[in-house]
Amino acid sequence: MTTRATSCEAIEENQENMTYKEHESSAQHKIFEYLTTVTHVLIIGFVLFILYLCLTNEWIFFTWHPVLLATGWVLLMSEGILLLAPNNTLTRALSLTHKSRVKYHWIIQIVGIVSSLAGFIVIYINKNLKDKPHFHSWHGLIGLISVIGFIPSIISGIVALYGFALKNYIKPVNSKLIHRICGILTFSIGSITVLLSLYTKWFQRNVNDLLTITWFIFISVILIWTISHASINVFRKLKTIL
Repeated sequence: MTTRATSCEAIEENQENMTYKEHESSAQHKIFEYLTTVTHVLIIGFVLFILYLCLTNEWIFFTWHPVLLATGWVLLMSEGILLLAPNNTLTRALSLTHKSRVKYHWIIQIVGIVSSLAGFIVIYINKNLKDKPHFHSWHGLIGLISVIGFIPSIISGIVALYGFALKNYIKPVNSKLIHRICGILTFSIGSITVLLSLYTKWFQRNVNDLLTITWFIFISVILIWTISHASINVFRKLKTIL
């Protein structure tokens, strides 16, 4: 049963990748690989920059908030999504099979979610300790929405993971589509929260306007390119359904 399920998943993944590649020329494929590599660099760069800001300032309880969110959301969740992209040179260099990529996607996403939730809890406790109101800014409100978004993303992910076993209740292709939509929306909302964090008092105290604009552009690139492959697949699936 497991072998058959894995085989079906692999066939479906190969069909998706073939469809994706049919719309790419050789030159386009190289460009997409380059953009994915650039995205890896930007992700690592942002996390290192946040760590630098934290280490060059007094380490207080609040400091765990940017550290955990930068690591959990920007690094782990972005890379967890990029694992499934066909133009990821890292996964190809490691010769990862579809089954392996899905397994690592799950592992990395779970760790990323735990880290992000921990960062959310830190800022919640910190607000209580300082007797400050919760969710009074757009950064806080949208951050709350992104955390709530974990729920449908996780549930749809579990259903998609066991899609073959649940095929009598929902078609595997539909469960994967729902999970992708939930994942794209949650990751996008969370990334908007990260963009808004660039205008918080903590970040603005440590950077100038040029750095703020630079990281705004870089994080936007990370967001757009990370969800690009999944978004294209969702669009094509919806076209066939509608």
